[in-house]
Amino acid sequence: ESMLPAATRAAGWTLDRTNSVYEANYNVAYLIGPGVGGVLIASVGAANALWVTAVCFVMSIGSVAFIRLENAGRPLAANRPRSIWHGTVEGLRFVWNDRLLRTLALVDMALVALYMPVESVLFPVYFTELGQPAQLGSVLMALSIGGVAGALAYGPAAPYLSRRMVLITAAMVLGLAMVAMAFLPSLWVILLLAA
Repeated sequence: ESMLPAATRAAGWTLDRTNSVYEANYNVAYLIGPGVGGVLIASVGAANALWVTAVCFVMSIGSVAFIRLENAGRPLAANRPRSIWHGTVEGLRFVWNDRLLRTLALVDMALVALYMPVESVLFPVYFTELGQPAQLGSVLMALSIGGVAGALAYGPAAPYLSRRMVLITAAMVLGLAMVAMAFLPSLWVILLLAA
């Protein structure tokens, strides 16, 4: 993600278009990934499926290592922090002292605090108790389909929208949808809220 601005400049795209394509790709991967994982577990077993995942992760690191973008390489020694601890503190201080970044970080933390318990704890327990794990897959697919649709719609619509209003609207819709899903309504309502 930190290379996106440089990739955007190299491609001659707008940042809105790049973010739209990036988020759409992420959501397509999130849509396809669980299915591929299920097929791998069924065909080679759970432990071997984890090895396939590990190999794919190493391949992605290798792929990213060959990307050449302006200012995306290793910083000069003089520009690097003294240690990982100093670098982390410097990064946190930078985010905290920038009003926009601080606000975005806090909003993101709040949304993750709403989203993750529902998706990773409540839904798996609920659908397992119902004996309907496939319904959990349907909900995760609906989340991804909504993410792909929203990401692809954002790129062309961005020039006509206020980024601030998009962020506020998206955060409120996501927050309200997650709270509503936490009350475990019927499957069709959950699917609609997820999308």
